[in-house]
Amino acid sequence: MTTTPPAVLTVSTPADLLPLVPHLIGYQPMDAVVVMCLNGSLVGMCMVLGSDIDPEYVTPADIDRAVVALTKSEPTAAFVLCYETITGGSAGLAHRVAEALRVKGLDLTDRLVITPTAWRHAACSCCPSEGNPLPSEESAAAQTYRKVKGTAPAASRAALRARFTPTPRAAEVERTCAALQGEGTPTAHAGIIAWGSILGSETPVADLPASTLATAALSLAHGTLRDTLVMALCPGLASALGLGGRNAPEPTGNPWNGAEPTPRDLTRALDRVVAVCADLPDAHVAQPLATLAAACWWHGHSALGSIAAERALLADSSCRLAQLVHTALGSRSPAHVCGRGSLSRSRGRESIGQTVIKL
Repeated sequence: MTTTPPAVLTVSTPADLLPLVPHLIGYQPMDAVVVMCLNGSLVGMCMVLGSDIDPEYVTPADIDRAVVALTKSEPTAAFVLCYETITGGSAGLAHRVAEALRVKGLDLTDRLVITPTAWRHAACSCCPSEGNPLPSEESAAAQTYRKVKGTAPAASRAALRARFTPTPRAAEVERTCAALQGEGTPTAHAGIIAWGSILGSETPVADLPASTLATAALSLAHGTLRDTLVMALCPGLASALGLGGRNAPEPTGNPWNGAEPTPRDLTRALDRVVAVCADLPDAHVAQPLATLAAACWWHGHSALGSIAAERALLADSSCRLAQLVHTALGSRSPAHVCGRGSLSRSRGRESIGQTVIKL
């Protein structure tokens, strides 16, 4: 397979960095605290606290669990980004998180306060009281990230969750599933063809036949096919599990025509699986959601993966893969750091040092 060298982004100011945050976590944070860890020269784990709930309801135990999970990767420093729509709304949580990180001996490289229109350094006396205006357009780094990865962050975590809302088409797919089950579970081979159509086709998921979606969902009852799909969506996973050199459990055509999938290919594939899940009835959505959650875990898309795993368990609380991924994401165990970088300790008003992110 051909290998594409990673693109490299360099950011050196908050105006460069902040437009990238929604791309890294999958949505625009609002009343929340985002911690971006650094492992020496590596940009490491990103963690969000307070999203979907009032930041003041984040308990000390919640913070302790988060900090323990963060420090397992032995970071050397961190950014604390305090997002608020009401002045001071997230300040208390940001302070508690910062203090918990300091207790663990972590160097806080910077602490920023971000409103819908401006940003400022939390401990800076030279920033204007109204803050520094946020860029009216995405930074060049964010534009490059979007181009290379094909990401389109949701407007909020609630909007990200809404992507899984069942569509009216789910009823049609449910009837098709019932008809197929009357003839027995679709074979793994039929599932390979169905998933190949989903991942490799240019046809919008909404325009694919209901029989394709029903076959794709039902065929994941074959564990080997599910494993094959997970490996297709997670390049490098087999090697990480010590399975390097082995063939996929089920022989299948590569949906990327034999080439190594690009980051944009993989983003598109995950987006199409999300669309499939929204078109499936609750009775048959658990395995596709669990497969999606596993792929999100591998790629570091913890917000999307957590939502997928939670919905999978609502549909089928016994789904083992969903249980495993939910546990991993619940403890914020990362499969990948979100980037790599070198960071200087410059603390000038306009500088956060130089951070390099490989895509």
